Amino acid sequence: MKTLPKIASLLLVSAFVIAGCGSQEAGSTQQTTTAAETTTEATADETQTETAVQTEAEADTETEAVTAEDAPEKTEYTNADLLSQLVPWATNNQAEMDSVTYDYITKNAQWFPAKSAEDKKAARASADKSITTRHIFKNITPYLDTMVKITGEVVQIEEDSSSGYTLASIHILDDNGNSVIGFFLGSTGSILDGDTITLTGVPTAIYSFDNVGGGTTNAIFLSVATVQKP
Repeated sequence: MKTLPKIASLLLVSAFVIAGCGSQEAGSTQQTTTAAETTTEATADETQTETAVQTEAEADTETEAVTAEDAPEKTEYTNADLLSQLVPWATNNQAEMDSVTYDYITKNAQWFPAKSAEDKKAARASADKSITTRHIFKNITPYLDTMVKITGEVVQIEEDSSSGYTLASIHILDDNGNSVIGFFLGSTGSILDGDTITLTGVPTAIYSFDNVGGGTTNAIFLSVATVQKP
């Protein structure tokens, strides 16, 4: 862009010289020659300037291309991403997180997991207490973006911190005899097998797994916001 004023100046000088020659009908050959030479020089300078501008633009384009090619890919994972990756793993590829659930968790990221007392209270208050596991097993689709509260006895609880964050898997059996597997991105504290707890979270998938009795257990995958003893 710095070359634009120079080009304009050269054009003005050229126009002034040509106009001066036209007003002197008896002008000398030397003046005409000088005007022609000046015009030629201006044209040459203009051509050189345009070439320089084009070369500079091509160099900038090549630099941008190299920079874009060499730049490392930016990848940021949210808790919604982590939970969505857990679904196919936990369900043995029987299910994936629906976009409705993903969007809900993303929109309410402060609840997954809820850490402050205020967020825990808000997450629990948002739950629809009228929804039970029977409703979810009948048809999970209407509840994929709805917080629910499910109370039951802990059948098995496991925690793992090897990935740099704590992940808890909590299997509970509710009063209807239905299994809920809650995945919680945090520590569950002193909760152990046999305790009665309440999970607050959003139903994410329904799947089945082989049980120790040789049969099949149907379960609800619950993305958990809070875990508490009643």
